[in-house]
Amino acid sequence: MTPNDSHTRCRLLAEEIAAIFKDGIILSKEARHYIDSTFSSPSCGELAGILDDASGCETQSLLEMIFFPDEAQQIRLEPILATYHFEGSDSRKVLSLLLTQGPETVLLFPESKDELRIKVPREAAARFIARLNIHKRIDARLRESLERHAGEALGARFKVGLRNTRFEFSENKVAFFKRFFESMKPESALAFDCFDFLLVFFDELKDDRHIYRGLMDKKRFYFKNLQKVLRAEAQLEKSNMETLILQGGRMFFFDKEAAGQNMRLIDEISLAVFKKTEPLDPLSAGIELLEKGAPDSLNKMFRTLS
Repeated sequence: MTPNDSHTRCRLLAEEIAAIFKDGIILSKEARHYIDSTFSSPSCGELAGILDDASGCETQSLLEMIFFPDEAQQIRLEPILATYHFEGSDSRKVLSLLLTQGPETVLLFPESKDELRIKVPREAAARFIARLNIHKRIDARLRESLERHAGEALGARFKVGLRNTRFEFSENKVAFFKRFFESMKPESALAFDCFDFLLVFFDELKDDRHIYRGLMDKKRFYFKNLQKVLRAEAQLEKSNMETLILQGGRMFFFDKEAAGQNMRLIDEISLAVFKKTEPLDPLSAGIELLEKGAPDSLNKMFRTLS
């Protein structure tokens, strides 16, 4: 078997996907909520009838949710994808080989312990394979860094994240992630939180020539908006919503907990990769100071982030 043996690599991947389906698919909370809200909490028998008629838009949306490859499934497939050099045209071959096996799966309902056996629809299988990004190659330098610092099991999870990225890996990004994997402790939950943040960050970053500056700008963005929402809450403590609107004020909605968490992650990333970070205070960030008598929570926030 060689990486260039198209039939072999496609057959191995098709067999492993069929095995994943055979083991069963645990329905996510989102899928169960969609089923109950869209189809009025159907029984297993009723759900089987719904899935058997895939012509409706609601059923198509449900099949999308059911057969969307989750992280655990992708980690299971990653050793094959990392070993063989798949090409874009291989997706059709994998699908054809998979369908010859007449794939079935069991939908598992965690709360009720119910199970529903169904045939895997062709379109659902095709979309499942398409979302695996089997033709995408992870830079050899990043693979080597992960194998050295994270090991096989942990490295597979990082590789799945890299394979799912929509952005292109420039030399700057490769060098950055290489330093990240070398500096962070891959076995820690913090490393995965930082990694997940970086995947979103680089998807939004337009110019990667100054990554450190981009991180600091993002930190300042969170800080400014966190200040705004706390300021709005302070005003709301003095006036009710109707009075605030009549006075020309407006409520500013922003996820405070997520903003604080992301600022902490930026600091962890910057210290690990660049060995530095920048403290923030309202004046240096170009933020108006709050009125005298602002809530203690704001003053505490400034002391923490400065």
